[in-house]
Amino acid sequence: MFSRRPGVANTVEIYPLFSAEEIPADSSSTSEILDLRGRTGIFSVYYEITGSGTLKLEYLISHDGKNFVNPTGATEIGADLTASSGTDSDGKDILDFDPEIAPFIKIKATETGKSDAPTLTLSIAVQ
Repeated sequence: MFSRRPGVANTVEIYPLFSAEEIPADSSSTSEILDLRGRTGIFSVYYEITGSGTLKLEYLISHDGKNFVNPTGATEIGADLTASSGTDSDGKDILDFDPEIAPFIKIKATETGKSDAPTLTLSIAVQ
């Protein structure tokens, strides 16, 4: 759990990025751009996965809002996520992550099981 940092606003905003979106087998989908200017950089995602298939969640960042990269050394937000992942094995969980500093971010969901298409609902919390 993150605690409040000195001098940091205590406002958290939630942005929906995927809404019951099917991620085709052995394929990926990328969210809309989220403008992070004016944010302090504390992040988490809430996901719900239904159906079959396995997902990997990662972030892409950009300095100009046009050219997005997965930075060298970046860690995945989550991997091997399925409809039975999560604390209660119900396909729902909250994962925190710590991306490099950049004014723009996207979330990329990739189906890694190569045979089924899971459905993803995901929102991001940003402080």
